[in-house]
Formats: sequence, structure tokens, C-alpha cells
Amino acid sequence: MSRSEPLTLSLHRRQTPARGLAALTIVMVLFLIMAMVAAYTNRNLVFEQRTSANSYRAERALAAADAGIDWALSMLNSGRIDTRCSLDADGGSSYRARYLTTDTEGRISVATGTGGVTLYSGCTNVDGALSCGCPTADSPTVSVSNSADPPGNAFRVSYFVPGGAARAGAIALNVQGCGTPGVSDANCVSASTDPQVDGRARVVVTLGMVRALPTPPVAALTAANMISAAGVELQIGNQDNLTGATVHTGAAGPTDAASTSRYVVPAGGGGNGWLVNDGALFQKRLQNLADGATASDGMFTATFGMDGPNYRRQQGVVRKTCTAACGIGDLDYMLKLFPGRTLWFDGDLSIDGSTTAAAGSIGTVAQPALVIVTGTLGVQRDNPMVGLFYASAVNWSAAGASLRGALISASDFTATSRATISYDADVINAIVTSYGTFVRAPGSWNRTTF
Repeated sequence: MSRSEPLTLSLHRRQTPARGLAALTIVMVLFLIMAMVAAYTNRNLVFEQRTSANSYRAERALAAADAGIDWALSMLNSGRIDTRCSLDADGGSSYRARYLTTDTEGRISVATGTGGVTLYSGCTNVDGALSCGCPTADSPTVSVSNSADPPGNAFRVSYFVPGGAARAGAIALNVQGCGTPGVSDANCVSASTDPQVDGRARVVVTLGMVRALPTPPVAALTAANMISAAGVELQIGNQDNLTGATVHTGAAGPTDAASTSRYVVPAGGGGNGWLVNDGALFQKRLQNLADGATASDGMFTATFGMDGPNYRRQQGVVRKTCTAACGIGDLDYMLKLFPGRTLWFDGDLSIDGSTTAAAGSIGTVAQPALVIVTGTLGVQRDNPMVGLFYASAVNWSAAGASLRGALISASDFTATSRATISYDADVINAIVTSYGTFVRAPGSWNRTTF
């Protein structure tokens, strides 16, 4: 190199990659992973929220269906109602008579409306207020007005014969529960097969009837102790070939009755139809009339199949406490409001007022009276009676009174005026087959699909 040439120094710097690129790449990868984890977690959260919401709707609907079962049992064991399902002494019929029919063998079938339409009943529950509809055969549509679908729930109740063959004392209950009431013709209680509601559940349960009178009495007049009718005419008949007894007593027969007394038995039966000095019946007699407040004596259990305290707690038993003696007004009102139910009077009952209605106004052949009196039953006026009357003791002092059915005293029967009592098998059979309390059959609960 010539000294005259300028010295040129070239400095070459080594090229190195940017130091932050790797860090940025790692951060982006981690961010992407976190985003994917967050998305996946959020998906699970959304799924869980939807599952919880669906479960909530289903549980509300199922709770409504179970409530419908209890409501239906209460109504079946209740009295005469109006179309809003409220007790009404002037209503057309009881809930049971409106939706079920019972034949002479006790087989229960479903009543239908005009044209064979299946009858439904049901309720909506909005803000704790229950609004119900119990349509009749002539107007089978449940009328529950909702202008909107408010928060609440609802249920629809119907019945069917299990297995397609009617059975004695049994019927199937079908309840549709809904998470919301719904609106218009697509609400929960309508006849729609696809109501527009938020959640539905269907529950089926078999109902059985605990009979109010498991077995019929064998005589027109039964007294566990004595029948006293000193010089009084007794007109007692039983022309039923299956029973045939006129008088059944744990002591001697009414030997002190007037000579004009008559005891009518089935044709060809012969004799007077007495069953007297029955030691087993005598042992069941009410030992102390003070115990009549509970009617827990053996006589009651032998007649009704359970002791008095348990019997009177049944839903189908209508009770009235008589601080003083109850009268004909109390009996008439209870018969009118609760047809086809067992009427239980705690205390004495005095049939003390004459009626102006036709014969059989205290009960009828189609709807006989079933009356239990823990005290003394006093027949004091000329009232015709139809049904079964049971009391701790009976005092008969009305010469023009009559009883068609059967009369049972857990101790003594005392007559001071002519007593006319005739056993009626049809009346007793109506009580045996169709009177009682509906209960759930154990193990019959079943949740089904639509």
C-alpha cells in the first residue's frame, strides 16, 4: 500500500437478532393458551348455567305436579263445590261425584262431559294465590284467566282407569305440573297436549279408597247391650236374604215391647229374625258412656274396622263438636254441604225438628246419610231418615219417625214411642261401596314422559 493512499478502516459489526422477539412469541403463545382455557371454562360455565336452569324448571314443574296430587286428594275427600273449586252448599255436586262414578260393586270409573269429553280440573299458583277451575259435564273447559304468563306454576288433574279395567275402590290419578302457568288456550290447565309453558312434569299415582263401612251390619237394629221398649210398639223389618236379622243384641231381646210389635223377615225365613244374647257382641259394648268422646270401644272397631281416634282423623270424615246437643239444623247443613261423607258428631245429636221436605230428606236412597254420634242420638221428632246411624246410645221418642237403612247402638236402645226401622240392602250397599277416604296407594308414584 502506498503511503500516499488514505488509510480506510472498515469496522464490520456482527448482526444479532432482536432480543425481545422470543419473549413476545412466548407471551403470545401463553396468551393464546389462556384464551383457549378461558373459552373452554366459559363454555362449561354456560353449560352448567343452562343445566341448572333446566333443572330448576324441571323441579318447579315436578313440585307443582306433587302439589296437584295433594290438592286432588283433598278435593276428592271434600264436599259440594262450585266451578271455582270452593265449598258451596248450593253448588251442583261434590268434586268426587263430578269426576268419578261408582257402580254397585264398588268399581270406580271416570265421569265424562258432553260428547264423551274427558273432564279436567286444575289450578294456577301466582304469588301464592291459588286460582282453580272445576268444570262440570255441561261446560268441560277449565277457566283460569291469565293475560300474561306470570311467575308461578300450575297443574292439571285428570283420572283414568288403570289397566283399562275398573277395579273396586281404585282409580289412577294423572297430574301435569308446569313451571309457569302459561296463557290462553295453551296454558297448563287447558286441554292442550302441548301447553306453552316453561317446564313440564307428569306424575301418575294410584288412589285407593279406605271404606267408611268395610262390612254391612246384619240387622236392622243392633244394640250391644239392652233393647228397652216397655209397652212400645216396634216395627222392625229386614227382607234382605243375605242378612235377614231384625234385631241383634248382646242381651235379651225386646221382650217388654207391645204385643202389636212386628218383625218382618225375608219370605220363607220364618221366626222373628232375632239374634239375641250374643256374648261376643256384649263384650264389645261401650262400658262407660264417658268413653264415647273417643268412640274407641270394641263395638266401634268391630263395626268400622279401626278405632275411633284413627277413624275420625281421616280426610273423608267431617267432624262437628257439640258443646250442647247438636240439632237437626246442624245435621241438615252438613248433609247438604258434604253429601256422601261420614258425619261425625262429638257429643249428643238430637233430631229435634220436623221437616217439610219429602220422605227421606235426612239422607236419600241415592245419597244416604252415614252419621256417627259419640254421645246419645235422640230421635225426638217425626223425621224420615235414610242411611246408617251409629251412636253410643239411642233414645227413640218420636212415634212418627222412621229409619230406612240400619241403626247401631254401642250400648242401649231405648224406645218410648213407636219405632219403625227397616233394613235396606241398597242403602247399606251404597255406603259400603262408595263412602270412604281416598289415599295414595303405597309405591304407586311414577314420573312419566309425555
